[in-house]
Amino acid sequence: MPTRALPSIVKSTSSTLAHTCNQQMEFPLDIMAVIFGYYISGEKDIYTALILAHVCRHWRKAAHSLSVLWKDIYLDTSPSHRELSLSIGNSGIKSSFLPNQFSPLDLCIEIPRGISRLLQWTSLKSLSIRNATQGHFKVCIPGGAYVNSLESLYLCGLDGLRLPQLCSLRTLVLSGSKKRIPLQEVSVFLRGLPRLRTLELHGTPISFTTAQSISIISTLLQSEDLPCLTSVRIFGLRSSREPTKRYLGHLLAFLSPISTVSYLQVEAGNEVLELTTVLRPLCPLRNFSNLRSVTFRLIKPCHRDLRGLLNALACSSHAILWLSSYMEYTIQLRPAESLAGLPVPGGRPLLAHVEFLFATEEGLQEFLNVAAARTCGLRNVRASPATLQELCAAGRWSMAPMDPHTCNKKEEHKTQSQHWHAHITCAGDEGNKLCLVPVLEPLHR
Repeated sequence: MPTRALPSIVKSTSSTLAHTCNQQMEFPLDIMAVIFGYYISGEKDIYTALILAHVCRHWRKAAHSLSVLWKDIYLDTSPSHRELSLSIGNSGIKSSFLPNQFSPLDLCIEIPRGISRLLQWTSLKSLSIRNATQGHFKVCIPGGAYVNSLESLYLCGLDGLRLPQLCSLRTLVLSGSKKRIPLQEVSVFLRGLPRLRTLELHGTPISFTTAQSISIISTLLQSEDLPCLTSVRIFGLRSSREPTKRYLGHLLAFLSPISTVSYLQVEAGNEVLELTTVLRPLCPLRNFSNLRSVTFRLIKPCHRDLRGLLNALACSSHAILWLSSYMEYTIQLRPAESLAGLPVPGGRPLLAHVEFLFATEEGLQEFLNVAAARTCGLRNVRASPATLQELCAAGRWSMAPMDPHTCNKKEEHKTQSQHWHAHITCAGDEGNKLCLVPVLEPLHR
């Protein structure tokens, strides 16, 4: 076994961790050293790492002190070593190198079943695997008793995924950009998650090929798959640097047949048009038939695309505006409430909640300009006193008591410099309406 300093690390770290770890912790430090860190030395002795972080009852306190272990375990990654094993006692944790199937630096972590000294795996609730290497990385975990307790799984930077059915998994996070998991492997894995409730996608972790059209992608998952999935969150898309055209459209088409999804959150910029296409009531795809709430963080969208999205969502003329503790503006619209009793196009129920998030006053101003300029656009905004104070302090709006005669004149003589006019009321004083008018001209694209 070509490991260096492995015996010494157990000896040196036992005293180091003694005062920080729980004295009743049953898991040996040597086993923890193997599980928590694989540091690989290349030809130029440059360290790359796979960080494998576990959160469970016995390891919670020890995890804060494991940094002293990470730089003392080395593995030989030369192509001549087809399979290297780290065996401490009867642990049987294995690190396998498969140069025939992948490149010489491809690494595959395997945790075999039936490990007698890993009884604590049965209490494992959360697992995070991050590929910090420059090479390819594939995760393979066979079925075992410890898998049945896993509720949260975070996978970052992988380009391969072979996992068993995880019957207890409730939260799955896939993250990546340069390295991606093939679509077919993702679809197979998702079908083995009967209790999954939340799916988060950060960046572009799934690989779509040019041969995979929207019509093909939308058939990989069936409506009965993922019967408990209710929430889908998508973050970090950047179309300008994305080699796959219309990545968001492919992604939403892949997930849209899942009939149980009721909440969708998307962070998007140039992809607003793709978002509109999928969420339009008359879309030919079987798209999110039970979707009730959506949240969008739009990054400098085109005004025309934003107007199309508001039309597709049947957004109403009334909205609620507030400033969260994170200094982020939120506008909430309720189409189902304002359009109750009207026929629904396409047969899909109207959305109960539509939220738009804005980090700056400029983004909020541009949204209000587009939303209020629509034919049936935004006319009344309800805000808290603190939010009104922040709006006035931003210097982008002027507010004055509403004068119906003056308001009608503004609507009749609307010019290029006066694009919209809305009323705002303060929570707790709804009878006192104010005219909300932009002071500075929004940017046009």
